Amino acid sequence: TEIYTLSLHDALPISGGLELFGYSLGGGTHSFAGSTANTYSGVTTVDSGTTLLLNKSVSDGAIPGNLVINGTVRLNNVNQIANTATVTIMSSGLLDENGFYDGVGGLNGSGNVFATGSLLNFYGTGSYEFDGVVSGVAQVDFDGAASNVWTGPNTYTGPTFINAGTVKINGNQSQSPVTVANGATLGGSGTVGTITANGNGIISPGNSPGILTSSNVTFTATGNFTVELTGPNPGVGGYDQLNVRGTV
Repeated sequence: TEIYTLSLHDALPISGGLELFGYSLGGGTHSFAGSTANTYSGVTTVDSGTTLLLNKSVSDGAIPGNLVINGTVRLNNVNQIANTATVTIMSSGLLDENGFYDGVGGLNGSGNVFATGSLLNFYGTGSYEFDGVVSGVAQVDFDGAASNVWTGPNTYTGPTFINAGTVKINGNQSQSPVTVANGATLGGSGTVGTITANGNGIISPGNSPGILTSSNVTFTATGNFTVELTGPNPGVGGYDQLNVRGTV
């Protein structure tokens, strides 16, 4: 892997085996733009103090692989990051969707996502854990057969759609209604808004076992409620429980 120092804005494609570091960008604000996709194979790392603007006009053309954010990455166009990318947002990092939508493999880390006015999709098939905060007014869709664990106090106010895979909410995001699609699973020991289980969507509280708290809950006739029974009391060491603070 070679390390290049970029001293100007990228309007041409970057190719080959390349790993980008924020310090190589020299701090400040830089951009990936133009109409031809980047094809380098390395991890893109944006260091603290660096802002990287993504404005490729070709879909998923700016960041072709995994992305580590210590500084700020801001979208200036739709679909800039590869759908297969693992995005790791460190505690000092920010992914700013800036009103544009994008899809990635999944999120790791403890940083921040600002997603007002946008759609955030997750297509990954691996295992991810995000301990940071998603804020803004956004729709969040989980579309891949992955295991996603979110532990942060998310404040985004749009809906959450679990269309595939397993999502465990261990933090508090009581403002977001959750819809669980056919074959997908909602679990965790946190708090969500209303829950709707469509088809044979699965609600499986806890993390072996635990208590999941919600507002109103709606099951279709084929919806599934799956629990572990390992002791006489609700919660860790006992049995799973769905604590519904509304109607069922």
